[in-house]
Amino acid sequence: MKPEDFDLYKKFEKGLEKAETDSPCSGFGYPKYTETVTHGFLSIKMTLDLYDHADAKLCGFSLKEDGTCSDDTELCEYSEGKSECCTQGEMCIPNVGCRC
Repeated sequence: MKPEDFDLYKKFEKGLEKAETDSPCSGFGYPKYTETVTHGFLSIKMTLDLYDHADAKLCGFSLKEDGTCSDDTELCEYSEGKSECCTQGEMCIPNVGCRC
C-alpha cells in the first residue's frame, strides 16, 4: 500500500495499523502464513497476505456466555450468525474471522 493511501484504507479496515517493520505480523505473534485474499470493490481494493498464530487454536477467542468479548478483545461478526473476539493486532475479515 502506498503510504499516502493509508487514511483511505483505514476507513474500510478498522484494525489497520502502519507497519514499523518488514514483518509486522510476526512481531504481533502471527508467524504462520495462511492465505492471500483480495478485499474491496471497484478501484478500492487491496490484496493481503493473512497470517495466524503459530498455534492456530489461539486465533480469535470465543464470546463470553453473555455474548460479549473481554475488555482486551473486540467483537468480530464475520459471517451471518458467526462471531468471535479479536485481540489487538487482529483484523476482522468478512467470511474468515480474526486474522493479522
